[in-house]
Amino acid sequence: MRKTLLIALAVVILAAGLFVGVRYVADHKGGVSVSSIPVSGNVSLAATVFKPKGSGNHPLIVMPSAWGARQTEYVNVGGLFAREGFLVVSYTQRGFYSSGGQIDFAGPNTVADVSSVIDWAIKHQHADAAHIGMLGQSYGAGVSLLAAEHDPRIKAVVALSTWGTWGGTFIQNGTLVARSLQSLIGGGSNATRHFDDDISTLALEYATQPDLAMNLINTLSPARSPINGVAALNKNKTAVMLANGFQDALLNASQVVALYGKLTGPKRLQFGTGDHGQPELAAFVSGKAEGPVSNALKWMQHYLQGKDNGIQSQAPIQLQDGRTGATRDLKTWPTGKQSSTLTLPVGSKNYNTDSGSWTALLGAGRATGVGAPLEQSPLVSTYHFATANMEAINPVVGLRWDLAAEKKPRVVEGTGQVSFGLPGNEPAASVFAYLYDVTPSGAATLISVTPLSVTGLSTTTPKYVTMSFTPTAWTVQPGDHVSAVLTATDAKWTSQGKVGAVVGVTSTPSHPARLTLPS
Repeated sequence: MRKTLLIALAVVILAAGLFVGVRYVADHKGGVSVSSIPVSGNVSLAATVFKPKGSGNHPLIVMPSAWGARQTEYVNVGGLFAREGFLVVSYTQRGFYSSGGQIDFAGPNTVADVSSVIDWAIKHQHADAAHIGMLGQSYGAGVSLLAAEHDPRIKAVVALSTWGTWGGTFIQNGTLVARSLQSLIGGGSNATRHFDDDISTLALEYATQPDLAMNLINTLSPARSPINGVAALNKNKTAVMLANGFQDALLNASQVVALYGKLTGPKRLQFGTGDHGQPELAAFVSGKAEGPVSNALKWMQHYLQGKDNGIQSQAPIQLQDGRTGATRDLKTWPTGKQSSTLTLPVGSKNYNTDSGSWTALLGAGRATGVGAPLEQSPLVSTYHFATANMEAINPVVGLRWDLAAEKKPRVVEGTGQVSFGLPGNEPAASVFAYLYDVTPSGAATLISVTPLSVTGLSTTTPKYVTMSFTPTAWTVQPGDHVSAVLTATDAKWTSQGKVGAVVGVTSTPSHPARLTLPS
């Protein structure tokens, strides 16, 4: 008998916007049931089971919830996979809502819960023990990867909007990402989330004692970082698909590229245009195989059901161009680069020009007119790129370089870099680099941004540094030009520079300031 289940969800979205409530019609001949799954520590997890039609054992896909979400976030996607013959168990992770226990933020107890859920599904739900996969979004994605490293029964993983290095989410190039911490753990425990001691301490320290917070993050990170356990995935030949947004303000794209590079088994990497959770939003709302979920379904069908659908022979990397919207399929991560020496910054004072050297100064703690964008809600599927007025940048607080206008379309694809020297005006400094596409009318759109914090600077010898931008795929149109901007202040990050401090930037013939764009 055909069953139809209509569920209206109202998931409270945290400031981080980690996922979305939707409406779902389960249109398959199996069934949907709500369960409570016992795990370690006398804890039970709230779960929803999506059963496919037919009798016997079925390939299992476990879907752990995102941060701040219930298991019902997968109500559409779970139904989609169940209609395709998979048994799906989605669950609310420990410490959230009605699931017991405390939140260790992808720590040992949370990761072990996955194996307990698998045991339960095999024992009580006719799961096929030889064909088990994980599909997770955000927090659920990172936990899925970690679980696969600890449980060899997991043969395939799809990680949507995931992380590769847990600490890299909160410390980027030595710079504390205060905005992300505020989004996720600001305010500490409450009625819908219950932190363990470590995460409670982090919630107290990050705003007022950033150095202590960074020490704690570095201590907690190794066990929570999939990149550290990648050898187990490679040994087990686990099939891993990673799919993120290039503009993800919470889980930066750089760490996902690094994780992909260390995988040696079956692997796939997709970057779409969008912030955290946006590329997969359409499928989570519609329950249809679209966006990255389309290939996620094919991935599971091939590696768990044995279907020869061609996903295994496609180019393993798919990048969506932020400017044109077109997707490009690649066999390897792009490494081609074109380098431009950065001459005197626009509006800056020049020193020692006869020797080919220059030094410019940046004032810290002052408004610059540029900045990393605020995280955009995953409830909105269209990403809105940050813009700036290049002419309004005060050279006292921001350095700007303009490259020549392009005569033909120029594809910037991969990871760009900017190099320069830091003289020790202060013992520690933070700098922030931005890459813009500027039209002939002067409208500037942010392509990429990255921070860097450096300590131990000397007043006698500059320290020469190279900053890597977050990866991108972007076509600069004819007539447009690329602008690079450096500042010493950005509200997203906790800066090493004190308000009123001066950060020097220098270039010499032996160590020229240089912008390198991938192409």
